[in-house]
Amino acid sequence: MLRRHSNQRNTHSFWGAQVNAELLHELRGRNVSIGGEREAFVPAQLPPTIEYSEELAALLSQANRSLGWLDGIGELIPNSSLLVMPYIRIEAASSSRIEGTQTSLEELLISEAEESSEPEGQAREVVNYVVAMRQGLERLKELPVSNRLVKEAHATLLTGVRGENATPGDFRRAQVYVGPYTPPPPNLVEPLMAEWELFVAQPPRDMPVLVQCAVMHYQFEAIHPFLDGNGRIGRFLITLLLCERRLLAQPLLYLSAHLEAHRSQYYRCLFEVSDSGDWTGWLRFFLNAVLLQAEQAVTCCREIVGLREKLRQRISDATRSANALSLLDLLFTNPYATVPRTARRLGVTSQTARNLFSLLTDLDIVEETASTMGHARLYRAKTLLDAIKRAAQPPSTETSASGSAK
Repeated sequence: MLRRHSNQRNTHSFWGAQVNAELLHELRGRNVSIGGEREAFVPAQLPPTIEYSEELAALLSQANRSLGWLDGIGELIPNSSLLVMPYIRIEAASSSRIEGTQTSLEELLISEAEESSEPEGQAREVVNYVVAMRQGLERLKELPVSNRLVKEAHATLLTGVRGENATPGDFRRAQVYVGPYTPPPPNLVEPLMAEWELFVAQPPRDMPVLVQCAVMHYQFEAIHPFLDGNGRIGRFLITLLLCERRLLAQPLLYLSAHLEAHRSQYYRCLFEVSDSGDWTGWLRFFLNAVLLQAEQAVTCCREIVGLREKLRQRISDATRSANALSLLDLLFTNPYATVPRTARRLGVTSQTARNLFSLLTDLDIVEETASTMGHARLYRAKTLLDAIKRAAQPPSTETSASGSAK
């Protein structure tokens, strides 16, 4: 953390710590009265002053290198879009679980495959995240990461779920409380988000993109601009900014898997920026998460691509059917499938779709499994499903560059 010494005796008490008030304001922000004895926190103006120790610089270099490997794999894969949808779903399920939504990745996949009715409750929340992510990535073609894009994504996220009465797509006009943390008062949300938008659009030229992402995410969470859904939108923005800044051509980094596994430390590091201006601790945690998840994503990408080639060869040895190969690619976007959905997506008859599933069953690529809706047979590609589940698991070890196990 950046440290300076001062002889000034104007100090401020925050959770028992006595520090210089002027320095505290510069590093982490200030408290403002919201009536009576209550106070809200207003984060400091961006950009922050950051010192890059040798340890932090080395970690930044490693994280950039791992992210470059991941981007390189995405560029080399003939049809990298086959990897994108499973990874978006992994991110959606993990990010939503951080906020208490208990829908698993497999439940999400089944819900999308069966599509017999509108998903409800917590499943709908995760489906909305997937939709918001896809729409956001598409909007990047014509719109930068901005308040407009943020509001559009928020409106999608809260459609038809708990929180849909929390003014979806609009910044809050009421005070909110997040455990021990009290975000800025509502009258400051618009100007703070205008400043946030300016930072995202015009970051310091010498600030690395990964540091921009970390700063952007902290500031968004500290402002807490919406009544609900802030955490999910804030994590969603990390992926979008990486893609907009072209560190990733495809959204293959699913950072929320690591953040979920280390939820307490994630929240603590964010809070320490507000509490004491500890940007170094937050950056160390964030960069370590990027490094580890990028390394794991590289491994899983290779496994999934290798599996696809193996299964394509198995199909090609048994048949010349182009539809069979097309069905295989559909399964790589979601390893669960039904006859009606497959027939529609491939543009074939239901009987042809049934024949294709029969073929892939004989080739030990798919198997029939119990349907949750009971309206149509449900098939799954178990080997592929297992590979995606492995990809969804957070890394089990930490890099030595982080300095300590997290």
